[in-house]
Amino acid sequence: MNDPWEAKHWLAEAVLNPGDDQAAHEFMIQTASPALKGESKLLCFTRDAPEAAINPDVPNDFDFGTIWYRGFCRPRMWAQYASTKGVNDGICLVFDSALLETALAKHLSGSAPAAIFRKGDISYRNRVRYPSPEFTFDYHRIKSLGLKTAISEHLEVHWRSLFFTKATDWRDEREFRFFVANVSTDYITFPFKNALKALVVGPDFAEHQVAHLIELCERSFGIRPSQLFWQNGYPQPYPQILPPGFKSHVDVSRLRINPLSDDAMKGGYTHDVEF
Repeated sequence: MNDPWEAKHWLAEAVLNPGDDQAAHEFMIQTASPALKGESKLLCFTRDAPEAAINPDVPNDFDFGTIWYRGFCRPRMWAQYASTKGVNDGICLVFDSALLETALAKHLSGSAPAAIFRKGDISYRNRVRYPSPEFTFDYHRIKSLGLKTAISEHLEVHWRSLFFTKATDWRDEREFRFFVANVSTDYITFPFKNALKALVVGPDFAEHQVAHLIELCERSFGIRPSQLFWQNGYPQPYPQILPPGFKSHVDVSRLRINPLSDDAMKGGYTHDVEF
């Protein structure tokens, strides 16, 4: 997480009764504050811009009339989330959001039926200095219910303001998230094969990994990876990744592949989603 709101330590405040000692205050700082994040799991994506859908039908994924509005054609996102050492050598996974939600919900219903599962777009606004409800706890309610129960109760009410709000400087990311809490495991791993609609690698993707990536995608997902290049600053997506050493341009303006919806920047690939 890059936003200081999420990357830095949170300071929860307590509603204390007369006579409560300093230990209560220390408990809130040392225990309750980290528990808010520790109980929560996030899966983060970027969305296509609304302009990507220029007609009622799903547009050609490589339609040059809408290409700048696609989530996988945004250079700052590649630079920030899918690059190492200043080159765009990462991977963008392209999901059907409805199918991915169904896969996660199905997994949770079997493995963690009491889980809190929420989804939504990020709201972008700058924080204020004074205390806010999402950071205010009744200390004696925590003591009577237990920390875990009190945290789950708090997240049920304040999940959106805690985990679906970021500073306005991030608003061009058009972020969408899945949020899960009240689960017993440190990580959640679930199958997503049917939800993965495409995989786009950057122009600097390592050539020695191409053959393995093609074999993995075709065997595991029934898709062939695509590759994004840039020509004079304009995005040039190839519907299929180029073989090692092959740099010739191809005409993709009339080609169609499976419809895409949401895009997630990732630096690697796996059979399951883990978060």
